[in-house]
Amino acid sequence: MLLSLPHSPGQAPTLVATASTDILIVRDGWQVAIDATVSHQHRDTIERDAARLIDTLAETGAPRLDRALYESLFGGHFAVLALHSSTGRAFALRDVPGAKTLYLTVDATQVLVGTVQNEVAQRRAAPGTLSRRAAQTILVLDHFLDGDTLRADISEIAIGTALQFESARAPTLLRQFDLALATQENDDDQPTNVRRLREAILAAHARRAGPDNIVLLSGGIDSSVMLCALRELVEPARLRAVSCRVKGTTQDETSYAAQLAKATSVPMEIIEVDPDDEDNFASFEDDLLAMNVPYLGRYIYGNLGHSPDSVYFAGQDTRLHTPDLNNADRLAFALLPLQHNVATRSAARALTTAFSAIVPQPKNYNAAPRWRRGLSRAAMAPDLDRYLQRFLFHVDQARWRALGVDDASAQRFAASVEVESAAAKNKRHLYNLIVAAKWRTQYTDDMRYLQDVGRLNGTNVALPFYDIALARMSSGLPMAQATRYIEGQGTFDRKKTPVNKVLLREAFRAELPEALMLRAKAVSNTLHLLYSGVVGRKIRTILERDLQRGAQSVIRQLNAQPFVSRFLAMTEFAPDEEAFLTRIYWITAMAYIGRDLEVQ
Repeated sequence: MLLSLPHSPGQAPTLVATASTDILIVRDGWQVAIDATVSHQHRDTIERDAARLIDTLAETGAPRLDRALYESLFGGHFAVLALHSSTGRAFALRDVPGAKTLYLTVDATQVLVGTVQNEVAQRRAAPGTLSRRAAQTILVLDHFLDGDTLRADISEIAIGTALQFESARAPTLLRQFDLALATQENDDDQPTNVRRLREAILAAHARRAGPDNIVLLSGGIDSSVMLCALRELVEPARLRAVSCRVKGTTQDETSYAAQLAKATSVPMEIIEVDPDDEDNFASFEDDLLAMNVPYLGRYIYGNLGHSPDSVYFAGQDTRLHTPDLNNADRLAFALLPLQHNVATRSAARALTTAFSAIVPQPKNYNAAPRWRRGLSRAAMAPDLDRYLQRFLFHVDQARWRALGVDDASAQRFAASVEVESAAAKNKRHLYNLIVAAKWRTQYTDDMRYLQDVGRLNGTNVALPFYDIALARMSSGLPMAQATRYIEGQGTFDRKKTPVNKVLLREAFRAELPEALMLRAKAVSNTLHLLYSGVVGRKIRTILERDLQRGAQSVIRQLNAQPFVSRFLAMTEFAPDEEAFLTRIYWITAMAYIGRDLEVQ
C-alpha cells in the first residue's frame, strides 16, 4: 500500500492498496489501508477495528491513541495508512512489535509512505542514492539499524510509531510506544509459570488463526510448539504443515517434522528444493528489488500457497521465555550489583583491565580453542558494559576496521546497541534491556524477510512468538527457571547433550514426542548447496556486470572487491562458509539495487 501527499495544494492525496493481502476500508470519508497478519475471511473483525481507529483519528485536535487500543488493532501485527479525503489529514501507524513495516521519503513534489521500499522509490521524482552507511552496517552486522534502509533517501518508520501528516508538511509524531517489557521477575513457582506460558502461547496463536492454517515445521522445538498449539485451537480440517529441505543436504530435519506430524495426525507436505531448478529461481533479480530485506531463504521455504485467506505460521522467537546464557554470561550477570555503585563499578573495570592483561582477547576469537574463548570472556565479565557490547552484541571495532569500516560508523554501530547495565534493577531487567536493543535491529530484520515471503506469495505469515502480550508475560519469568538446562539429545543424533528452553518444552510436554521434547536446537547449513546451482551462477553474473562498470561499480564504491574477488575465484562451496556467502548475497543485492543510483 502506498500513500502520496503532494506538496502542491491543487493536487489531491492518494492512497492505494498494492498487494493482494492489503485490505482497503472506506467509511465516513476515510480510506484506511491495512497490512495485517489476518485472514481476509475475518473481514468483520477487520472492519470493526478500522471503525474504532477511524473514530479515534477523527477526534478534533491530536487523536488520543492509547496503548490498549493501539495494541488491540488488527491482531497486533499491522501497518496502517489512513487518509481523510476532504481534509487531506493522513496517518501512518506501525505496530509495537514491528512485525509489519512502513517506509517514508520526502522529495521535491510529495511525501510518500508505503510498505514496500521499491514501490516508494519508484514514485520518487528523482532516483535517489544508495546508502554507504547502511551498506557497511549490513555487511558487518548482518542486519540493519533501526530506521535504516539501503536507500539513503528512504527511512523506515520506527516500531510502535504513529505519525500524523497535515497538508504534506513534515510528519508530526503522534505517539511512540515502547515494548514495555518487565522490570521485575514474577513470584510464581515453576509449575504456575509453565501453565501461564502455555496459556499465553495459545492466546497468541488464537489471535492469528484463520480458516486455513499451515505451520512451517522445521522439527525444532519452536515450530513443534506452534503445531501443538494450533492443533488444540482449530479443527483438524483447518490445519496442515509444510517442511522444507534442500536437495543434497546432510542436515535433513524433515524426518523430525514428520515424526510430530504423524504423532499429532496433522497432514504434512515435504518440499525439496533443487539448487539446479531454473524455474524455482526465475524471479531472483526481481525479488532483490521486491523484498524489503533480500533473503535467500525465500527460495527454500518461500514458495507458499497464493491465498490471502491462508495463514502460515513461522517460529522465530524473542528468547524472552528462554534466555540463552552460557557460563561466562551467567558470571557477568551475577556481577551486576557491582554496577550500581560508582566505587565498585570503577573497581570492576580496573579488575577487568588487570585480568585482560593476563588473558588478552584472541586475535581471531572464533578460531580460538573453546577454553581460551571462555577464559577471555570471564576476564571481561566484571566490566559488564564492555562484556555485553563485545559478546552479546558482537561489537568488535578492531575487526570492523579490518573490514574497512570508518571509526564514525563503528561508533554509531556500537551506540545503537548500547545497554547501560547500571540502569538495570536486576538480572531479569538487564536481559530484557538486551532483548529490547536486539529487537530494534536483528529481530525486526527476521520479521521483515518473513513478511516479504508472505507478500510475494500473496498470503499471510504469522509470528506468534512476537505477540506483544506473550513477550511481556515471558519477560517476567524468573531467570532461575527460564535459563535451566536439562539432559537432552544431539541435533542430528541421540548423543546426550544439555538442552535449554525448558519452560517451553514443559508447557507442551503432553503433546511432544520424546525425540522432539529433548532435541537440541538445530541449524541446517544449506547456502553452500544453493550457491552450487542456479543461485551461484546468477550471483556471479550480477557481480561481474557490476565490476564492468568501472568507477561506477557499486562493489568498488563500497570497497567490497576483496570479498567479491575471493568469491569469483571459488569453484566449490563448503558448509562452514555460510557467513561469507551471506555477505556475498548482500553485496549482490546492493550491486543490483544500486545499478542506477549514486553511492553516498
